[in-house]
Amino acid sequence: MKIMVMGTGEFAVPTFKKLIAANPRHEVQGLVSIASHEPMSTESHAPEDRKSVRHEGGRHRSREMSPMEKIAIEKKIDIFYTDNVNSFKFYRFIYLAETELLFVCDFGKILSDQILSSAKLGGINLHGSLLPKYRGAAPVHWAILNGEQYTGVSIIRMTSQLDGGPIIASSGPVAIGAKETVLEVERNLSQIGADMVLKTIDKMESGEHLQIIGQQAGGVTYAPKIKKQDGLINWSVSSEEILNHYRAMYPWPASYTFWHSADGKTLRLKVGPFSRVAHPQVTGGSPGTVLVADGDVLIVATKDGCVRIERVHPDGRKMMDASSFMRGYNIKVGDVLGELRTQEEWGV
Repeated sequence: MKIMVMGTGEFAVPTFKKLIAANPRHEVQGLVSIASHEPMSTESHAPEDRKSVRHEGGRHRSREMSPMEKIAIEKKIDIFYTDNVNSFKFYRFIYLAETELLFVCDFGKILSDQILSSAKLGGINLHGSLLPKYRGAAPVHWAILNGEQYTGVSIIRMTSQLDGGPIIASSGPVAIGAKETVLEVERNLSQIGADMVLKTIDKMESGEHLQIIGQQAGGVTYAPKIKKQDGLINWSVSSEEILNHYRAMYPWPASYTFWHSADGKTLRLKVGPFSRVAHPQVTGGSPGTVLVADGDVLIVATKDGCVRIERVHPDGRKMMDASSFMRGYNIKVGDVLGELRTQEEWGV
C-alpha cells in the first residue's frame, strides 16, 4: 500500500519506523511537514512541485528538526513541505502521487474533507486517548492532570472534525503509573499504537472487514494544546493535584512558581518532583507558604496539607536538589511561593 505520512512529534516516531520497516509490503512515499518547519535555511521545497528535501550537511539549520524529520533523513525518506495542507495544490500533489492512504499522527493540523478524499482510502489517525475522551492536541497531559488511572490509544477514520471520526481500533485501558510522567506514558502508548496501526493497515490492504464504531457524543471531552502558562502551580489545590501537575507538565513547560522572599525579592523557580509529607505535625500556613526549610527538607503548604519539594531549578541556574538550593539561597519558613502579579515581564 502506498502511504503518505503526516506527523511531527515523538508520538508518531515508532509507527513511522514500523511503516518504513514494512517495505516492500507497504511503501512510505514520504513525510509531509509544514513549510514553516523547514529544517534548513536553504531553498524551500513545497510538495506541489513534488520535490523533496534531504539533509546533506549543508548550511546552518535555522531551527531544530522535528523528531519525524530526523527519522526521515536517517532512513532516506523524502520530506515534502507545504505552506497550506488544505490547499488545492496539496490535494493535487497527493492525488497525482496515487497515494492510497494518509497516516496522520501528532501533526497539529486538521485536514479538510477534500484533502482526505485525495487518497484512495482516505486517512487514519493514531490518537493518544480512548476516544471520545480527550480529543485534541494534548490528551496524555490532560489525562494525568485530571488524575486518570487509565488511558489508551485509538485509531480513527479521519473526518474534518477534530478527532471526531469513527473508531476502527482501540487498545482498551492502559494503566497510568502513579509516578509516571507524560514522557513515560506517551512512550508506552506510542509503542502500543505502532503495532495497532500496522495490523490495521494490513487488514485494510487485504480487504478484511474493519469494525467501525461511531463515537458517543455524550462522552466527549477536550485536551487543548499545553501552553507555557499552564506550568504555573496553583498551591490552593490538593497535594495530589500538585503531584499530578508536575507529572503532566514534565518535561515541558515544567511546574514552576515564584518565590516571594521576606526581603521583598521575587525569583522564578521550576520545582518538582514532589513527595507527600509523612509527618502530620508539619501543617499550618496558607497554600504556598514555606513550612520547613532545613537541611535537605523543603516543605510547602497546599490546600489540604503539604508537599516536599525534591528539586529546584532557579531561573538562569542549573537544576539542583533541595539541599543545594537552600545552601545557595536564603529561603526561610514563612516565605511564600505563588503567582507573579506582572507575569508579562517573565514571558509567561
